[in-house]
Amino acid sequence: MDSSRALSHSIDVPATSQGSSEEESLLSSIEGKLEAFCSSITIFRAPNEISIEDRNVFVPSKVSIGPFHHGAPHLESMENLKWCYLSAFLKNNPSVDLQYLVELVVKSESRLRKCYEEEFYGFDSDKFSQIMLLDCCFILELLLRFSKKRLRRRNDSVFTTPGLLFDLRCDLMLLENQIPYFLLKDVYENVQDPTEENMSLNDLTFRFFKTMVAGDRQLVYDNFMVEADHLLEMIHSCFLSTYPRVETNDKSKSKELPTASKLKTAGIKIKNARSSKSLLDIKFQNGVLEIPPLKCI
Repeated sequence: MDSSRALSHSIDVPATSQGSSEEESLLSSIEGKLEAFCSSITIFRAPNEISIEDRNVFVPSKVSIGPFHHGAPHLESMENLKWCYLSAFLKNNPSVDLQYLVELVVKSESRLRKCYEEEFYGFDSDKFSQIMLLDCCFILELLLRFSKKRLRRRNDSVFTTPGLLFDLRCDLMLLENQIPYFLLKDVYENVQDPTEENMSLNDLTFRFFKTMVAGDRQLVYDNFMVEADHLLEMIHSCFLSTYPRVETNDKSKSKELPTASKLKTAGIKIKNARSSKSLLDIKFQNGVLEIPPLKCI
């Protein structure tokens, strides 16, 4: 996903002696919407065609991040923890006060809103900015506590409740549960003490998610070092094949793949592709199918 995508449209409206001002207004409105809806949207809803049952996989189970699922009753219990994390984040970074962070987020409100597929008219400026700031600081404090154990509290449920940390990781990987990465980066870089040696935000993100991504560790690390629109895009890049895409003219419908047992019966040999760099680096040559290993952690 490329946040730098730009859309340039020129619409010629014939000028007339009457209604020229209305036409100019219409032209401006249409061009504005073309720019707003096509140039900067990076965070989307799941398609409406997906059934209600399947849509459940897009709904976070523990924490809402961003405006899409904000206020969902089953996620309210985590809101208190977010405020605790925000308080700790401010205490751990005394050089930056809350007012500074509020001003930083408010100045970015328009840019932040344009990243979302929906316009969220139900959230006024204060509410939208509060959601962005609270969720941003929650994520940053979570990443910091994971990498720096000294920052954790003894009664921190995230690290003491079995399975909760895993659930949070899964929630932070959901399509509808994202905030723009540039906000995380802006806040993080503005609270760091320049006199101390600090890990980059990309490093913190890699440490937090690396157990969720299989494949060559160095390649995974490199993918996390690339600029992204949000956390999900970083993780998604780790699952892309490193082999060149092969175009085909075969328009037939996809067929059910045979099992490993059937392949062996047919004389196909299956080998571990130890030199692969991605789970999708699958190669078939001379009757040998090489498949990357899947590490279960």
